[in-house]
Amino acid sequence: MADQANIVINDGAGTPASRTFSPKGVIAIDPKQTKATWRENAGLFLGQPTIEEYHSAPNANGIEKFKWVFKLPTLQTVGTDDAGITPPAGVAYTTMGVMEFHLPTQATDLELSHIRAFVENFAATSQFESAVETRDATW
Repeated sequence: MADQANIVINDGAGTPASRTFSPKGVIAIDPKQTKATWRENAGLFLGQPTIEEYHSAPNANGIEKFKWVFKLPTLQTVGTDDAGITPPAGVAYTTMGVMEFHLPTQATDLELSHIRAFVENFAATSQFESAVETRDATW
């Protein structure tokens, strides 16, 4: 198992900026599943982007699972009430991406490398970019 360390990745701005997600720990969800969390320590806690990794030990069919959930919350605009008090911010919506792998225990190192590369390289294609950034589904 890899040590939990900072994850530094670029955002999608016109001039990409490096964003650092700091480790926030690993918890056991149940005896066979763990959840690791990273959070970008910027702005209000509710609005901080997060990365979550879920790992499940191999099941009876020999399938080990990894799932990463990327969350980008957007805070709602708040005003003041009649008494001039600003209420606490809340999350208006969360943009989310999920990446999941089902890895048979009998898979070879080369097969694992292939599936990782396919997913990584597909995410760099114009088809993937169009689907996510312009909501242009395949027809």
